[in-house]
Amino acid sequence: MTSNQPQNPAYGYNESSIGHQVQSELDRLRRLEDAWDPETISLLSDCKVQPDWRCLELGAGAGSMAYWLAGTCPEGHTTAVDLDTRFLDQGAFRNLTISERDVLDCDFAPQSFDLLHARSLLVHLRRREEIYRRAAQWLAPGGWLVTEDPVIIDDRESPYPQFSKMTRAVSSLLGKHGADFGWPRSLPALALQNGLTDLSVSARTLQCGQGGTSDRHWTFMINQMRAPLISEGLLTEEEWQAGIDCFNDPAFLDISLVMISVRARRPA
Repeated sequence: MTSNQPQNPAYGYNESSIGHQVQSELDRLRRLEDAWDPETISLLSDCKVQPDWRCLELGAGAGSMAYWLAGTCPEGHTTAVDLDTRFLDQGAFRNLTISERDVLDCDFAPQSFDLLHARSLLVHLRRREEIYRRAAQWLAPGGWLVTEDPVIIDDRESPYPQFSKMTRAVSSLLGKHGADFGWPRSLPALALQNGLTDLSVSARTLQCGQGGTSDRHWTFMINQMRAPLISEGLLTEEEWQAGIDCFNDPAFLDISLVMISVRARRPA
């Protein structure tokens, strides 16, 4: 990051090629929801969510999980926080509050929430461990903190070198804006360091190839990032095209990323 760019820890994501200001970003977020929501809902349901719970969704994006929480807890309340709330509908549920703010500016009182969820948020923010520590303090006794962040598999052992080069370029581009796709492996230790218990860790892979929601998610994102990938010198036009062409090969099947999900609770 050059010296004349803001040092706001949320700056990188918000101003990147996957920021809300990008014209096609809502469509990308919808495809992300299609790929990940079913497993996220299963993960949250295992917390035995109660109708009167107070919930917090950090980095609410296009809103699917905030809406799910509000609908699942009709006697409680859900707060959805995002730096840019243009994609969120304040009137979707009477028990839903939408707050446009930087997560680092959140000042919720201790023990305010029974369930807190964040997906694909912390990995993009430079002061991620501070955010996690504060989130743990906002939990009520017995409350659950569920965090999910992706690890991009960009190793050179892929049987598809064109696609491997593409994923390395994507990781590098987002890394310029503060993302660290190796960091999520620290999540379990971070939960323990913050005094949380009943820890469970799961990993879900996102395959590429042979169609389906994951292909729609990846190809849409790669198309959206085309211009900066090339202008930043991370890929040539030919290399970008070779990466996207992999999805048209019926023999193509690879693993693009792993979503690390960590669920832990504050002792009762």
